[in-house]
Amino acid sequence: MKYKHFSPTQGATLFTGMKCYFRMANSTVEEDFDSNGNLLERRYYYPDTGYLALRETVFPERNAIYLFYYGYCLGQCMYFTLPYDEHFDRLNYKTED
Repeated sequence: MKYKHFSPTQGATLFTGMKCYFRMANSTVEEDFDSNGNLLERRYYYPDTGYLALRETVFPERNAIYLFYYGYCLGQCMYFTLPYDEHFDRLNYKTED
């Protein structure tokens, strides 16, 4: 049986997405609210390192763009998982000797 429409790149993307999803299940969550108590942003941090894993902006029209929204979140999650960027490091303290 041959899979004609499934490339190794797609397999790697799927594997990375699943790995990211399972790691996010144990993550620490922080939420930001505005003065009216509306949720503005939700941030997920890796429990072992404290690094920012996913920054989730909450859209008021979430139900209308459900698939796009979670596709975007998965893309952001994979973006933070693959390359490590010091700018997104939660523990980004600058020390001077």
